Parts: sequence; C-alpha cells; structure tokens
Amino acid sequence: MNKARCIAIVDGYSSGAMFPEYFSKEGVACVHVQSTRQIPDVYRGSFNPEDYAANIVHSGNLEETLETLSLLEPEQVIAGIESGVELADQLSEAMGKTTNGTRLSLARRDKYEMIKALQVAGVRTALSFNSKSLPETLEWVSQNLDFPVVVKPPKSAGTDNVTICHSEQEIETAFHAILGQKNRLDLINESVLVQEFLVGKEYIVDSVTFNGRNVVCAYQESNKIHHEGAMVYENCRSVPFQSPEAKTLYPYVCDVLRALEINWGPSHMELILTASGPVLIEVGARLDGCRAPESLRKAILVDQVQLSVDCYLNPQTSYHKWGTFPFQVHKYNIRVFLISDAEGMFLGYGHNERIRQLPSFNKFTSLLSVGAPMVKTTNLFNTPGYIDLFHEDAALLEENYQQIRKWEKEPNFYIVQNDNSESAERGYQQIAQHVN
Repeated sequence: MNKARCIAIVDGYSSGAMFPEYFSKEGVACVHVQSTRQIPDVYRGSFNPEDYAANIVHSGNLEETLETLSLLEPEQVIAGIESGVELADQLSEAMGKTTNGTRLSLARRDKYEMIKALQVAGVRTALSFNSKSLPETLEWVSQNLDFPVVVKPPKSAGTDNVTICHSEQEIETAFHAILGQKNRLDLINESVLVQEFLVGKEYIVDSVTFNGRNVVCAYQESNKIHHEGAMVYENCRSVPFQSPEAKTLYPYVCDVLRALEINWGPSHMELILTASGPVLIEVGARLDGCRAPESLRKAILVDQVQLSVDCYLNPQTSYHKWGTFPFQVHKYNIRVFLISDAEGMFLGYGHNERIRQLPSFNKFTSLLSVGAPMVKTTNLFNTPGYIDLFHEDAALLEENYQQIRKWEKEPNFYIVQNDNSESAERGYQQIAQHVN
C-alpha cells in the first residue's frame, strides 16, 4: 500500500491556515510544525489543529524536530506565515526539500538585514540605521535624515509599533516603546530600526516564485493613515496588471526577490513608488496575511494559495500554466480596515445589518468576540476587523466605502461597555438584537 502524501506547514496561521484545504483537494494531507511552544496570541484564533494529521511543537532543538518530522516523510516544508519563515528554511534545507535555504534566511525576516542584502545586490533601498543605542540613533538621524523619519522594530509585522516621528523627542519616545519590549510575534525587540520617510503611493505585490521565475498574482494600492501616533491600514484596492504602476513595479520586485534569494514559493511585498522609482518597505517569504488571497480570488478569479500549492507539487507544469495566465482584475474591490477610537469591553457593531445591506458588501470579518477588550487601533493586529467590498461599478463601490467611514465616526458604530452605564445599557439592548 502506498504511503499517504503529506506536506509540512510551519505556523499555519492567518492565511497559512488556508493551505490544508487547498492541499486536500490535491489528495495531499498536511502536518503542522509549531515554531514556538506557545502560539502567539494574535494567531491563536486562526489555528485549527483538526486540519492537520499531526502537530509537532518545536522546542528549539532542530535535530529533535527534524527527527520527528522525518518520520512523517513530508514532500515539502512550507512557511505558513511570517513567524514560520526561518524554521521552514532550516527544516527544508536539512531535509533536502525545495527551499530558499538558510544563507539569507535572516535577511528575509530582519528588516535591517534585508536592507543590507539589497544594498549588496545593488538594489535601491531606504536610508536605514539599526541600533540598541538611542544617542547613536539620534546622532545618525541628525547627520543623515530630515524629519519626519520612520521608527519600527526590525522583526515584527502588521505595522506593529511603526511610528512616524517629527522630532528627536518623538524618536526617543518611540525608541523606548520598542527596545526590550515583546512585539506582536512574541519576540523581544533587541534593537530599533530608523529609516527615511519615503514619499509616494504605497503598493502591495503578491507573487509566487517557481525556481527563480516570478509570477505576480496581485497588485494592490495600500492606503494608511496616521492614527494614535502610529501608521495603520485604512484600505487596499486591486490595481490592474497592465497599469503603468504595475509595469513600473514588476522589474524592481524581481530584483528584490533575486537579491533575497526567494527562489521558491509565495512572497508578500510592500513598496513605495517614489518620484524616482520603487523602494522596498519590506517583503515576507510567505503568503499575504489576513486571508487576503481568499478575498482577492473574487476580484482576480485565482489566488496566491493555489499558485503556491501548484508550485510545491508540480513546479514545471504549473509555471507554464501560471506564467502565461492572463491575470486581470474582473471586479473592483476595496478591503476596508476598521479603525477604532473606542475602548472598553466589546459588545458588537451598531451598524452591522446596514453594512451587510450595502450593494457591494461581500464579507465582514470581525477580529473581536463579544466580551473581549477593545483598544484604540494602532496596528494591523488590533484593528477591530475588515470589510470586503466588490462591485462592477467603481463609483458605487467608492460611495459604499465612504458610507462605512461615515458610520464608523458615529458613537454607536462600536458598542462597548465602559464607565458610562447608560452607554453600556444601550449597548446590551442593541447586541441582543444582532450578536456577531
């Protein structure tokens, strides 16, 4: 009897949780490798152990994990999300599987090492400085940059503690909020990265690489706003593949992937298109997060997860298929990231039903459960949720988007219990009518 085929997914969280369903359609089971003893809080809700034939918890001993995983004979080892990239590189290389290797593994996770690798390859980057010393950082900024500047952790994600600073005092505040603190991936920030503020439109480019040959499967315009002292996502919109912006971004995207030796599998890249050309913000050697591939499939009719599955199971045939595929945006779409000023115990959304009745409404993903603490939005991890809108009429789509933003500013959009007993009672009455 033939042994059942399987694939190993390291940290199958967020969009990585989509892999088991897609591989199952190909007759391939998934086993899970957990890169840490405890799953980070921000990812715990997206992990379903029942989707996997086994779960191996990595204790930090690579040889031990290799020995256990080898018994299951996986065909490939793949990172599910950002936190799994380095371990997936180590395991896939040691097991002789399709791999991006470990030589530049750190540069695919640490934003400063990423910048240095691009500089070695002659790829344009933002001016950057990484240090544990506040005086060194302030001196470097005074000699090299004008305000504003960007301050952030080198190995976090989701705009976690990304701060735009307009003075030395703001740099000092941001620096102390980062250094030595645990980030949203449960890693201690051992240094602080400061970069020039890039002026231009921000874009997201999602691709899959087949043995060094890149197939872009989504271009998006990404909009952020300055909120509560941080940069937070406002919305993302698909960009046509034949647009001037996409054609300008593509060669630079290929240069970045080549410089970081991302030769296999999915990547998620964020860039600024400046007046003098594209400049990288960061890139992850993994899927686009927040189940974005699932949403984009409705606009483009294909998605990054399917391309990745094909890449790892049958790279030659699938590259021929996707390398010549006529990618195009079939529907206008906007992903609306909710941005909250409310604080307290979350009870629900006061405009839930009205949102669902919008002509372009597709899906409302709440990231809060009733009774959970609600805080002001400062990064992608503490957004209350996101709403996916799709329509053939771009004007109607924009009208619906603006309506959501208008509703969001009303005091009963977020129903929370706080010190105002009248507000809490009103919230309980509303939540009784439509629990999320």
